[in-house]
Amino acid sequence: MSTRHCPHCGTPFVRAVAPSGATDRALRWFNVIPFRCQLCTHRFRAASGPGGASAMGIDRRQFSRLATSMEARILDPSEVSGATRVPDISMGGCALSDVRLPKGSFLSLALKPMSDTDEIQVKAAMVCSVRPDSVGVRFLELQPDAQQRLSHVVLGLLVGQSHQPTRYS
Repeated sequence: MSTRHCPHCGTPFVRAVAPSGATDRALRWFNVIPFRCQLCTHRFRAASGPGGASAMGIDRRQFSRLATSMEARILDPSEVSGATRVPDISMGGCALSDVRLPKGSFLSLALKPMSDTDEIQVKAAMVCSVRPDSVGVRFLELQPDAQQRLSHVVLGLLVGQSHQPTRYS
């Protein structure tokens, strides 16, 4: 089976995602399912091949969470401020460890990747899940240059992850 590529940016880092409407659900009968590029965030549909969508293990997340260890600062003065760690990240959001924020709160972030000297500014983000040791944050607004820099960080993590040995290799 050939590797699927994003028709927008050409990367092979695409992920099958859950259907989001009547058209997606109808096309599923013909083994055409939605995909999301993990770098440029483009959403597209493609044939899933033999076995159909059920064999692909689709989950509800649009983006794969990638393990990392970077610093972040919460910039909103109305919320808890200060430094925190990012244990995982994707183009759509991240987790923040050791911080207490209520679900539904809005904040701004400055992410500090280890490979980059400048911070990545997330203008608007929302807390979507709260766990005992971390909160899950969805990115709502990124400037184009910040999105491109985040894309480079995610690409580095995806490439590093694809070179990790698995128990099946």
